Amino acid sequence: MTQSTLNYNHVQRSAWLTLLAFFGLFCVLVAVGGFFGWRFYTSAMVPVTDTLLLRYATSVLIKEPDLATAQDISPPELRLPACQFYKAEVLCKPFSEGQRLVGKRDAGYGPVAAIKLPDQSLINLHTQPDGFIFGLKKYQVSRWTKGLQNVVFEQLAGYARYDLAGDQPYERVSYTVEMGEDVATKLFLAAGGSYSVDVPRWASGEPRGRLIDQPPILFEVAVRTGSATLESAGQSLSIRPGEKVQVALDGTIVLDNNGQADQDAFWELLPDGDFSAFTTELYNTPAGTDTWSIGSNGEPNVLPGEFSVVRTCAPDVGLCG
Repeated sequence: MTQSTLNYNHVQRSAWLTLLAFFGLFCVLVAVGGFFGWRFYTSAMVPVTDTLLLRYATSVLIKEPDLATAQDISPPELRLPACQFYKAEVLCKPFSEGQRLVGKRDAGYGPVAAIKLPDQSLINLHTQPDGFIFGLKKYQVSRWTKGLQNVVFEQLAGYARYDLAGDQPYERVSYTVEMGEDVATKLFLAAGGSYSVDVPRWASGEPRGRLIDQPPILFEVAVRTGSATLESAGQSLSIRPGEKVQVALDGTIVLDNNGQADQDAFWELLPDGDFSAFTTELYNTPAGTDTWSIGSNGEPNVLPGEFSVVRTCAPDVGLCG
C-alpha cells in the first residue's frame, strides 16, 4: 500500500467522522428544540379575563394594583351578558388579576360581595365583624391544551366562603389561598369542595381571636366537603370534611388540649356562650367577668335580682339523650 493510498484513507476517515459528528450535533439540537418546544406548548399559560365581581351592598371598595388606596366601585357603562342572571341592583362588572376588594364594616351582615369565576366557582365575602380584604393574584389556564387551570386568591382579612366547581375540563385544577404578608402560608383547596376561611382582624388591621376571649390567630379554615391541604411554617396538614384548623400568628398550627390539630367544625358564636368560664358569684358581680355583664333598669330602692344558669335539656332531646 502506497503512501498516497494511506493519506487518502486517512482523509476519508476524517471526513466521515466529521460528518457523523455534525449529524449527531444536529440530532441533539433537534431533540433539544423539540423538547423545549413541547414544554412551551404544554406549559404556556394565559390569564382568564371573564371573572365577575358581584357587589350586593355599598361600602365595598376596589383597590387597583397601581393605586395606594381603595376607591369606590363605579358602575359599568354596559351590562355584560354574563350579568343578565343577576338583579339590576346588583353591581356586576369584570374583576381581574391584581385587583383587591375592601369591605367596610358598615356594609351589613351576610355576603355583601362575591367573586364568580368562569368555571362557576363562587366566593362569597362577608364584612362582619370588621370588614375584609380579598384579592385575585392569579387566574390562568393552559394556552393551547386543557392541561392546567391555576387560581391563586389572597385573603388578608375577613371571612370568605369558597364553593368551588367540580366538573372541570382541565386535567389539573389548582385553587390556592394565601394568607398573611409576613408568613409564607398557603392553603390548597380541592375542586368540587366547600370551604370557610376566616382571617380575623380588628378594624385597625391587627390580628385578633375569633372571639374576644380567644388569642389572636393568623386564620382558621373549615372543610364542609372536599379536602384541603395546609402548608405553613414547614408544616403540612390534610384537612377532611367536618374538620377545622387554626394557624397561629407565627404560622404554626394550633393544637387543642389533646394535642390534635384538626377540630370538629362547629363554632361558638358568642364568647362563653354556655356560661361555664366563671362562677355564679362572678357572673353576679359587676365587672366580674370579661364576657358578660349584669345590669338592671329597675327603679331605685328595688331589690336587685340574681342571675343563675340552670342546665337542662332542650325539649326535643329527652332525658339528656
